[in-house]
Amino acid sequence: MPDPNLNPQKKFYDWPDEAVDLKSAQIAELYAKGFAGAYRDPAAKEELMASLQFPDGEAAAYHFGLATSGAGKLSLPYLSAYKHWPKMWPCPGQTTGDCVAHAGKNSALVLIGVEYDLGTPDEVTGLLEGFPVVSDLGEQQGVVACENIYGARGHGGQGANCSTLQRYVISKGGIMLRQNYPELGVDFERYNASYGIKWGRTGVPANINAEGAKHQIRAATNCPTHEVCRDFIANGYPIWACSGLGWSSNRDANGYSRRQGGWSHSWIAMGYDDRPETVQKYGFPLFLYNHDWGRWNSGGRRILGTDIDIPEGSFWADARLLNQCDCMAMSGFNGFPGRTLPDYFVL
Repeated sequence: MPDPNLNPQKKFYDWPDEAVDLKSAQIAELYAKGFAGAYRDPAAKEELMASLQFPDGEAAAYHFGLATSGAGKLSLPYLSAYKHWPKMWPCPGQTTGDCVAHAGKNSALVLIGVEYDLGTPDEVTGLLEGFPVVSDLGEQQGVVACENIYGARGHGGQGANCSTLQRYVISKGGIMLRQNYPELGVDFERYNASYGIKWGRTGVPANINAEGAKHQIRAATNCPTHEVCRDFIANGYPIWACSGLGWSSNRDANGYSRRQGGWSHSWIAMGYDDRPETVQKYGFPLFLYNHDWGRWNSGGRRILGTDIDIPEGSFWADARLLNQCDCMAMSGFNGFPGRTLPDYFVL
């Protein structure tokens, strides 16, 4: 990974007594002080890449006709899920070092929304699936669970390797909802980090993996530049990212935050603004950053020149910084077909 601040294999860092109920401000402070919520593992990245049908994102973009498709556009693929579940962001912020798992569940949310809005049948079952039904509490807790994802990290300490958990949701486990699973002996309706903490030592139970495997993220590809990220986002594919970069908690009137400090952290890029007026104003295109730290930041949220507000907790950032991050585009298909998104996705 280009950014030297994301330390290789830094699994164990000072954490207060296996705490599972920290507030967002405490989480942010720990990351700023050097906690490695996300760490590099070159061997795991190599294994992930070897398992992928389309590991090279730049080549995949040309293969599927996505190259340059996002140029000059405002792309907002997160909107479908957010319009359907308006309480899902900001869900309760992470309470332990499970940011990589939260990024996985947020990637799944974007994919679920886009695929429903496009009316695309599941390529394995052939069924046209609707939005999953969750309770009001389940929506407020983020709709998709992250506990099983974090439990697959392979150690009992805090933090996770990004490639390991990306491979988990593609092949070993999958996506589960914020609901009670009495037949499995777990209740995910309310976020409970203790499940994932415990399973890091013992492994995720086989029955949990089997249930998750019914709904997997089916493909990933490495995106080496912000332009490649832009083109995948414009076709409804979120970017699951890990980096050592940090940002200010203050947004300007249009929701932009400047680079500040460093966090060994995982998050998603779920929007991209390459419009000429945006590039003229800031001097560069922007990407929309989202993570589960609750209402940790403040400032404007109205997207420049629109009547759309970004979710609380998210912000726009300099898209060129994606070149310093480990970025994987995620797909619910065994590939990345080009797609024409609804008008409110791409402006």
